[in-house]
Amino acid sequence: MKFIYKESKQKDYHWKQCEKLNAPFIEISQINRDYKNIFYDITNSHVDLEKLSSDIKCIYLSYTKFFMCDHSAIDDLYEQHYFFNLIVKSEHAEFIAESLFDYLSSKINY
Repeated sequence: MKFIYKESKQKDYHWKQCEKLNAPFIEISQINRDYKNIFYDITNSHVDLEKLSSDIKCIYLSYTKFFMCDHSAIDDLYEQHYFFNLIVKSEHAEFIAESLFDYLSSKINY
């Protein structure tokens, strides 16, 4: 399982499994009907968080421009020290969460 929903009863178990396997923890939560938040945590991994965060931020900026995302909280995301939250359109959330897991896994395990 590459991500979990915030409301899931399996969230604690999923977190522990991610820690045990040194895998990214990714959680999706509902913002409103149109947008969801994707949170990821890789702080227990040996990776350059500054570099990875910057890379994710660039990818995310392209996403928001291409899909014309318009949510007031998106601009606030760019002020995060580490870019660990992404607000995405609801219909894209699961695909992006799965792709983010693969991307982060490749950066952690190289």
